[in-house]
Amino acid sequence: MIDQINKQVETLCDVDFSGLRLPMVTIYNKPRDFPDVYVARVWDGGGPRATNVVRTAPDADSLRKDILAAGFTICFPRSPADDACIVETWVW
Repeated sequence: MIDQINKQVETLCDVDFSGLRLPMVTIYNKPRDFPDVYVARVWDGGGPRATNVVRTAPDADSLRKDILAAGFTICFPRSPADDACIVETWVW
């Protein structure tokens, strides 16, 4: 079945972030729409608004390596006010 909502990518290195005012990536631990995996979802922090671009992995460390390879360098841990499935958010 093809996912009509999300555009899943194999690596965030292939994503064109040029149209985003403030590119961000949030890692989620088994969110409701992906209950069996970790998810890295691309956000436009200038909105703020979530995009439909996601990458999935069995663990957060795989996503972190890909996020770093895509050029993100600053990591913010989950705020107590955030949804419990949020692990952290990365920005350039």
